[in-house]
Amino acid sequence: MKQTAVEWLWDMLLIGEFINDPEELLNQAKEMEKEQIFDALEVSKIERLTWGISKEQYYKETFKSE
Repeated sequence: MKQTAVEWLWDMLLIGEFINDPEELLNQAKEMEKEQIFDALEVSKIERLTWGISKEQYYKETFKSE
């Protein structure tokens, strides 16, 4: 079974990987989460087509705070 980004990050913290570069570790987890969201959106492609937006646009509007 595939690990979620949160599970992966937890595992990295438990083995002490955060000591090297915590920001890089967080960025990797965020990228994994983004890919997992994109995978889920690909599964729900029919629903997205009815919304009229791409998965990238949905992700940006939903999860990016700029």
